[in-house]
Amino acid sequence: MKVTLNMMSLSGVQYSWATIYTALINNLMENTEVEIYAIELMESDDYKENDFINNLAWGGLKKEEIISSIITEKLIPDLELFEEIELKKIRYAILFYLKEEYKNSKEYLLKKIAEVYADFNYPIEMNDFIYYMPNDKAATFNNQEDAENNLLSNFYQYLEDLQKSFK
Repeated sequence: MKVTLNMMSLSGVQYSWATIYTALINNLMENTEVEIYAIELMESDDYKENDFINNLAWGGLKKEEIISSIITEKLIPDLELFEEIELKKIRYAILFYLKEEYKNSKEYLLKKIAEVYADFNYPIEMNDFIYYMPNDKAATFNNQEDAENNLLSNFYQYLEDLQKSFK
């Protein structure tokens, strides 16, 4: 699943060029979102004229051109330090969106969460709420609904903990 700037905004996650770059290199964002970000920057009160950002707003650049330009324009201070944090922000935004979008269908929500788990290369920290992963408590549940409720409880706790880590 691809992240949008709208998802990021709705989740309350602050995004930057580091977030955009991370999403692009991991194929988690469409180029049109970069164009939207450029327009957001141009509309801000503290915008300083920048040819690269102006060109982005017009669109039409290929992903590879955008990625290399973000690096050459030095829009990210330290490429080595940010990727893990930015991936967590992106994952949080997507999961937050799914929580809101599928709140009336536990089973479908759990399936969509599992897709995100795969999209992000199976992060261990998500194991406790992935329906097909082994669970020590699974044998103690009397029915499917109790098992789903446990997974979702773990999921909601994960989202809460992740959100706190961004502050």
